[in-house]
Amino acid sequence: MAVSVKRVMVGLAITCTALLASCASDDSTPDAGTEATDQVVECPAADPQDLAAGITQERADLLLGFSESDAARCAAELGWAFRVGVRDGESFALTMDYSMQRVTVEVKDDRVTAITVG
Repeated sequence: MAVSVKRVMVGLAITCTALLASCASDDSTPDAGTEATDQVVECPAADPQDLAAGITQERADLLLGFSESDAARCAAELGWAFRVGVRDGESFALTMDYSMQRVTVEVKDDRVTAITVG
C-alpha cells in the first residue's frame, strides 16, 4: 500500500510541476516596450500507443532541445510522466521503479540534452 501512495504522490508532484511550468511559460502578453522573443513550442502529436504500449525512445527523443519547462508542458499534454534526473551536472534521487509511460530528462543550461524512458 505504501508503494501505491508513493506513486500517487509522485504523480501529483509531476503533474503540479508540469502545470506550474506551463503557466510560467505563458508569454502571450509582453510588457509594454519589450518584444516577445520566446516562441511557443509546438508539442509532438499525441500517439495512443504511448499510453497503451509505452513511450518509445524515438518518441521521447522528440523533446530533445526543448527548454525544461516546454518539455514538462509537452509531456503533460501527451499524458507522460516527467522527471528531471540531472540538471546542470547535479543528479537527483530517483525511484528505481520502471514505467514505460515516464521520461527522465537531463537538462543543461535549461535545454533537454538526454532522455530515457522508464
